[in-house]
Amino acid sequence: MNDKYNITWAYIAGFIDCDGWVTFSKKYVIGLTQSNIFRKEMELISNFLNDNGVSNSLIERNTMTMIRGVESQKKMINIMIFKQESLILLCENVLPFSLIKKDKIINCLKWCEKRAFERCIGIDIKNKQPTNIYWKDDEINDLIEMVNLKYSYKRMAYKLNRSIDSISAKLERLKREKVL
Repeated sequence: MNDKYNITWAYIAGFIDCDGWVTFSKKYVIGLTQSNIFRKEMELISNFLNDNGVSNSLIERNTMTMIRGVESQKKMINIMIFKQESLILLCENVLPFSLIKKDKIINCLKWCEKRAFERCIGIDIKNKQPTNIYWKDDEINDLIEMVNLKYSYKRMAYKLNRSIDSISAKLERLKREKVL
């Protein structure tokens, strides 16, 4: 919680309901938007999200508005959440407080959890292992054995409790080192 502005998950849910969006185009994105006048406040919200494990990007954009028949440009600032793990954390935390976009948040959460499962993460997102886990010798030996047995990357990832990307990258390194 931020002492100065009292930022909570309920506040974030209200922000998404009113000045935010939940969209899907190949994957889900959740965004919050506000005039660039409130940049410092948006940075506080971004920091709150980061402090709670929700990685996000602050993006400035220009928009055209019509005021009394005269076009003018207005600077806006967006907080964008793209990563599946961050979307899951955000959705789980704002869902109890969400009203207007509750159905969209539920759909986003279901889709992200399904994709995480399909990608063979094989572990609970909340308890996900740190991303930089070094390979142990016995894991490398098991990996080489699975390659010789013609296992698929997906099956190797499941057996070794690693991501498919991790398996692929390690196999490339082993090929460069001429181990394979």
